Amino acid sequence: MRELGIRILKRSLIVGLILAALGYIFAQIFLWSHRYYGGGGYDPANECVLWNAPLRMAILGVVIIIVVETIRFALRRKLPKPPSEGSPNP
Repeated sequence: MRELGIRILKRSLIVGLILAALGYIFAQIFLWSHRYYGGGGYDPANECVLWNAPLRMAILGVVIIIVVETIRFALRRKLPKPPSEGSPNP
């Protein structure tokens, strides 16, 4: 069970950081396009996109990683132990 926790921690950290960075880039593009096509107007209510999008993308990615890794761990087959040198083959 410990290996599952370490694997989930490693992968979710990487995925969370990458998706947060992508979310921030998408938020900047959204704000830029909103100002460009909106006639140059500035709306302070749209600034929540800068933290809202990265946070949601990172949380969604981490949740997906946890679910997939837990299912993979539960369905993984245990490999049979190889016979020892002294035991006869059945």
